[in-house]
Amino acid sequence: MQHYQAQTFGQMQAQGQVMPEPPMVLSTKDHLYLKDAMSWLLTAIKKCRHFAQECNDSDVKQALDKTGRMHQMHYQMLLNHLQPMQQQQLLQQYAQRQQQQQQQQQFQAQVQQGQQFMAQQPAQTVGQHFTS
Repeated sequence: MQHYQAQTFGQMQAQGQVMPEPPMVLSTKDHLYLKDAMSWLLTAIKKCRHFAQECNDSDVKQALDKTGRMHQMHYQMLLNHLQPMQQQQLLQQYAQRQQQQQQQQQFQAQVQQGQQFMAQQPAQTVGQHFTS
């Protein structure tokens, strides 16, 4: 399993390997490839729908509809694989924000403690400090 995560999708594809599940982190190259693939699929879906509407032959129309559904299924499959990654990234961002808020609250509490300490100390003037 870890062996597959260490390789990019492009490396696995070049070696003819099949990835059992999407990796937890995508490289920039993988991201760009997926973006292109999804764009191509959307274009194919639109073309199939357009030409199916324009076509008069029922067999050709049926083949175009079937092909369009296949491309739509592939698009949805890619989208479903990518959504858990986005959810994980959002959870990580949320956890980081929570940690930052806790640190800020701790800092503010320390500042308040310092202010309370200073308020409890008797006021000394500069002259008193040097004359004693």
